[in-house]
Amino acid sequence: MLRDFAQFSTGDFSRFEDALGAYLDQTSAHPKKACFAAAGPANGKTLKFTNSPWRLEKHELQKHFEIISLKIVNDFYALAVGVQNIDPAGCRRLLKGTALSGAPRIVMGPGTGFGQAIITPHDSGFTTTSTEGGHARFSPVTDEETRLCEEVARSRRPVTVEDLLSGPGVVRIYAALCAIGDHDVVFETAQSISEAAIASTDKIAARTIELFWTLSARVAGECVLTTGARGGVFLGGGILPRITGFFHEETFSAAFIDRRVMSHFVAATPVYLITAEDTSLIGAATLA
Repeated sequence: MLRDFAQFSTGDFSRFEDALGAYLDQTSAHPKKACFAAAGPANGKTLKFTNSPWRLEKHELQKHFEIISLKIVNDFYALAVGVQNIDPAGCRRLLKGTALSGAPRIVMGPGTGFGQAIITPHDSGFTTTSTEGGHARFSPVTDEETRLCEEVARSRRPVTVEDLLSGPGVVRIYAALCAIGDHDVVFETAQSISEAAIASTDKIAARTIELFWTLSARVAGECVLTTGARGGVFLGGGILPRITGFFHEETFSAAFIDRRVMSHFVAATPVYLITAEDTSLIGAATLA
């Protein structure tokens, strides 16, 4: 059972240790086992946050907080473990399909950055592997996507998946569409853009969120090809569950499946949206 939830801003603390200390003071907890999951490549001993100056050092954390058993993992590694341990009702099926028995599954999605992990089945269970697929280059397909990438590339070259599919990516897509259409930039945060889209008060904001879903489908389809994840795609992260009103099955399916001669390879793969909010914490708790 999960309890004692708390949220802290990285901007309020210079180090992870300070935030952890504040949490432990708040809860009066003295854990002897722990698992910390964060956005960045982990080697078991250290983890440098990709989009924050924070850093996790296993030895220092164990010594300072007297933790006997400590694991440090990538956040999508924890999410992938969580997917294997939650109630099926915690996922919403977006595209029907028949999962290929014995094939890998992929867990991926946008948040502050773009995370990705692969679940590979074997005789005694599953092996979970985190990747840095968010830093792969994004390949545009349509004329609109090409113009979008050209605009984003003015400041970020080459354009990566994470440059577009992340919280900051929402802002970049919106700003690029404004520049392409010669419109003034009205919104400066992902939240304000999403709110305007949901409220139907700004057409460019709405197009931004529609395009965000389409690009997510394109990247998911690419990942099925490159990883063989015909066991299923599980979309997670903090953004997509909040903008489900802009999910259009036909558009998403077309972008996901269109692979020319390999369309059939992708077409049978089911796609799910992880809706259970505590999935990553369940994964981390399982690992701990």
